[in-house]
Amino acid sequence: MTSQENPYAVSELCSGHSSAGVIRDFSDPYEFDVEIPFLLCGPFVTLPQVCVLSGDTTDLVMMSVVATPRWLVFGRRCEIDYFLTRQQRWKLRLTQAGGALLSLAGIYVGTSGLDDLAWRAYAIPFVLRVVCGLIMFCGGIYVVRTHGQVNFSIDRHEAGKRFWVRGFRTDFLELLRLRSREPQSSPSA
Repeated sequence: MTSQENPYAVSELCSGHSSAGVIRDFSDPYEFDVEIPFLLCGPFVTLPQVCVLSGDTTDLVMMSVVATPRWLVFGRRCEIDYFLTRQQRWKLRLTQAGGALLSLAGIYVGTSGLDDLAWRAYAIPFVLRVVCGLIMFCGGIYVVRTHGQVNFSIDRHEAGKRFWVRGFRTDFLELLRLRSREPQSSPSA
């Protein structure tokens, strides 16, 4: 039964088969498949030299991350080597620095005035400072975690040999899909 006869049928990639019906083995770190919104790979994958954020192919820096399941501390992990342009890496570092400064400012605002605490006269301003400091601290951590890094997570895995990784932009996955369909040309001598 094909997917046209059954709209709820599982695709060949999600069932672990290639389009030719062969079961995929992701033991090669350069082998992966794209099933939007997922990248299917083995426990270690090296992506092509394309920036995962901008799609550029020049002035790249190799980065590495260990992707884990989204809500679990323990679980199967997948190591991903990917590329960023120097400009994108710089933007991420600036965002991280801004989030860290916001958190530090939150600590300062929340703890300032502890030495001259006279509860009757300064109770409300003190509570407001603590609440504002806590909001700033948590906001800084949020900025660093969500906008200061490339966030990949494992959606599911099959016995730790095949992983469905999410967190890639759709246009990047489309680009990977197109590049994988191009015939590989051998370098001429």
